[in-house]
Amino acid sequence: MGKVEMLNPKTTWNGRRLLLAAGAVNVFPMSIGSIIEATPGICGGRARLAGTRVPVHRIARYHHLGYAPEEMLGLLNSLSLLQIYTALAYVLANPDEIAAALREEDDLAGQLSPQPHLA
Repeated sequence: MGKVEMLNPKTTWNGRRLLLAAGAVNVFPMSIGSIIEATPGICGGRARLAGTRVPVHRIARYHHLGYAPEEMLGLLNSLSLLQIYTALAYVLANPDEIAAALREEDDLAGQLSPQPHLA
């Protein structure tokens, strides 16, 4: 079976399965690159959820507004909870990149705001 490491008193990891007090859960290896991608010409080349046009900074914006990941599912119903949590992990790992994207979006929104007419 392999080495078993203690994660906490009720959870152990044997390298392939998470063993919980309530039962075992299979864990499948996954790369964040399979969930987050950046492609020139799509979402301005910014990091986005793979296979979508949802930029990671959009998830950050909702998080900053106080939405829980489960609430974001209602706003972005084409996403899974896994995608939302992965986006949040990316946000935490890349704060400067995300802050720049949010500033850029704010600047653009300011440019699109209606200007008072000069009469």
